[in-house]
Amino acid sequence: MTQVWKDVPEKWAEVIANVPMGIAAKPEDIASMVLYLSSDEARFCNMQVFTVDGGQTSH
Repeated sequence: MTQVWKDVPEKWAEVIANVPMGIAAKPEDIASMVLYLSSDEARFCNMQVFTVDGGQTSH
């Protein structure tokens, strides 16, 4: 999320209301997926799209 969204409280509340987890992602949330995908544990994962959005796309 950009600072522009955070600067308009009612808009920010609307965005967060559409995220089932009720919170915005932190950089470390995304970094965890990147770390996993770049590890040997994910060596058999390929040609996939991993959505890290707190469940927003299923909402």
